[in-house]
Amino acid sequence: MKKTLLTILLTTSIFGLKAQDQLSNSGFNAWTTNTIAQRPGTWLCSYDQYSNPNTTPQVVEKSTDATNLLSSVKLNSVAGNNGVDFGFVLLGGLGNGGPNGGVPFTLSADSIVFDAKFNIQAGDSANIYVLLKNSGSIIDMNIFRLGGTQASWNRFALKINPFNLTPDSLILGFTSSETQNNGAAVGSWFMLDNIRFANGTSLSSPIPNPSFETWTDIVSEDLNGWFTFADMFAASNFTTAIKSTDAQEGAYALKLQPDSLAMGGGSPSYIPGLAVYGNFDLNTGNITGKPFVASPTSFTGYYKWAPVNGDTASIQISFQNAGTSLYAVDSIFTVAKSTYTQFTLPITLATAPDTIIVTISGGNIGGSQLLIDNLQFSGGNVGVKQIVLSEATVNIFPNPTVGDANLKIALPKAANVSYSVLNTLGQQVEEDNLGLMKDGVHTIKLNTSNYTNGVYFVKVKIGDNMLTQKVIVK
Repeated sequence: MKKTLLTILLTTSIFGLKAQDQLSNSGFNAWTTNTIAQRPGTWLCSYDQYSNPNTTPQVVEKSTDATNLLSSVKLNSVAGNNGVDFGFVLLGGLGNGGPNGGVPFTLSADSIVFDAKFNIQAGDSANIYVLLKNSGSIIDMNIFRLGGTQASWNRFALKINPFNLTPDSLILGFTSSETQNNGAAVGSWFMLDNIRFANGTSLSSPIPNPSFETWTDIVSEDLNGWFTFADMFAASNFTTAIKSTDAQEGAYALKLQPDSLAMGGGSPSYIPGLAVYGNFDLNTGNITGKPFVASPTSFTGYYKWAPVNGDTASIQISFQNAGTSLYAVDSIFTVAKSTYTQFTLPITLATAPDTIIVTISGGNIGGSQLLIDNLQFSGGNVGVKQIVLSEATVNIFPNPTVGDANLKIALPKAANVSYSVLNTLGQQVEEDNLGLMKDGVHTIKLNTSNYTNGVYFVKVKIGDNMLTQKVIVK
């Protein structure tokens, strides 16, 4: 994941040494909105089932290498946390018991026709599933497998089993790898376009988005400088780490809450609300520290806690030197707090650290919520936290917009602010000098009803910092 690590300049100690004495973005005011992937509209895909969109290549990719119209879909099999993550697209649903749901389909088809090219690793196979249903029951099931290499686009026509009842719905799926018997292999890929059904010599495309022309962005809003699950699970609309305007100081606080992993029926399990100040290796689960060389004597912060069924939240700090733990301390939150409450952790360091890991858990039971803000070290050779304008944030809503849009500017401290709006040709269509603005959140109305339809870039200058946001005008 790409993160912007905000640098906080530290005061000089009495010995003339400079040290990193505060966590980056410890007030949780800096967030970044990322477009991390795209999903083919109307199709369920790997991202909806917890595949990580930050892999290279991505498990599902939009391609301009197409046989019909402008785009196709490419499915990839990549190394995942627990083996191989394979790419798939599916018309229908996927629950604990397998495929379910479906899309309306009443055609008396005798075969499925599509354009494909692929490179499937030895022992692996791309799978095609065609399940026809009537009144909720499966009346015909077809599973096809393709292997080897098809280097150029080729038309495939696969015969569907004859069926007695007329279908009313269809479940249709394509994968880049074998889905059973652990046959999936890293490196397999499958490109797909122009899906049709045949009835004799007649061809038709009675399904939504058959040529993968419609795509939607998968967008996450992630906390700068910290690891959260925001990017990984953005496609599934998980909300375990959230930017909250209910802040103890500044514009925002961090809200952590568990979110459900349940698919279809069955008892839910939960992804914990988690934020980690450290380097998190998703493949191994290992966490290494971030640079920190001061020796504070205390750590403070503010929190609100709304537990469910006796749930607990916590914050843990681990100081390290050369990979060896020097000192660890934690605070466990058990009692509900409806207003911001300060906590203080004493710290005793015999040796100066070189790295630090901070882990904040917002509980493990659905419905629990932890709000946390304004974390600071003090004592020892730690100076006063410097409030930096690089923690300012800019957002535009609604986006896309019809008519007016709102430009939201969050300032950690007072600053001179101006903005300009440019079209895709780089031509300036609007500008305004807002002058000196106090700290806090400000909302400026943009009269985009005067703009022609298209994409525009809003450049906001805050002090010496420049932030840019894209807005689409319809």
